[in-house]
Amino acid sequence: YQGEVFFQSFAKVYILNKNKLRIINPPSRFQFSYQVNNHLYFQDHKIGLLEYRNGKMIALPETKIFNNGEIWGIIPFPNTKKLLISTLNDGLYVYDFKKVSRWNTEVNTFIKKHGSLGGVFLNNKFIINTPTNGIIKCDTTGKIIQHINLKNGLQNNVVLFSFVDSKHNLWLGLGNGIAFLNENSAFTRMGGYYNLSSVYAATIHKGHIYVATD
Repeated sequence: YQGEVFFQSFAKVYILNKNKLRIINPPSRFQFSYQVNNHLYFQDHKIGLLEYRNGKMIALPETKIFNNGEIWGIIPFPNTKKLLISTLNDGLYVYDFKKVSRWNTEVNTFIKKHGSLGGVFLNNKFIINTPTNGIIKCDTTGKIIQHINLKNGLQNNVVLFSFVDSKHNLWLGLGNGIAFLNENSAFTRMGGYYNLSSVYAATIHKGHIYVATD
C-alpha cells in the first residue's frame, strides 16, 4: 500500500519500507484490515474503524457500533462514497462516513441468518460469502439475484474468500478447496443441480422462469 508492505496481527501493524520497519500499536486490539480502493482501514475493538493516513491511524466517526462484532469485509458502493460493511454475525451495514445504517434489504435477511465472511463487487452485483451456505449475489438495492451453494455447483458451503481476476471471473476459497465461476459466460446451466430432470417447456412470467418437467 503506497509503496510499503503491511503485516497486520491482532497486537500490532508492522510496516516495511526499504528494509526499515515501523510498528503501530492499536488503541486496544486490531481485528482485521481492509484495502478499499485507495484507502486502508483497520478495525479496533474499542475505537471502531480506523483509517491509515500519513503514518497515523485516524478514527472514523460513528463506527463504535462494530465494537462487539467482527467486520469481515468492506465493499465500496459504485459511484458513491458509501461502503457496504459485512459483519460475521450481525448482517450488513451501509456507512457514509457520517453514520452507520443497517442495510434493511432482502439480502440482509439472508445474511443475518447464515453469516458473512466478506465479499466483492462484480458485474454490478455484490457477491457475499457465507460460512454456512455458499455465496449470495444481489444488486445494489439488496435484491437477491442468485444463490450458489453445495446444491447447485460448489463442492463446499464454507466460502472463506472471494477474488476477482483480471478477466473479471470469480474465484472462491472454500473450506476444502478452490472454486472457479466463469462470470463472463453468456450461459447458465440449470440441470441436475436443480433436480429439473427433463424439461418440456419454459416461460418467463413477471421476471421469473417457470419450467415444465417430467
